[in-house]
Amino acid sequence: MMTQTLALLLDAYRELNAKKMFWVVLILSALVVIAFAGTGINERGITMFGMQFQSELNTTIIPKAT
Repeated sequence: MMTQTLALLLDAYRELNAKKMFWVVLILSALVVIAFAGTGINERGITMFGMQFQSELNTTIIPKAT
């Protein structure tokens, strides 16, 4: 089962690299990771990269750990 999964991932990597889409997919994936890393929640609302946005979705409704 694991060898089939690895074979599929390797095949997808080779196809993306061959079509030069690899770099586009890599950059898009990195942007998603950065967006999630810069998002947080506190008692006043949602934070994104240090900016505070007032929101009803805060740690009184959603636990901070979640």
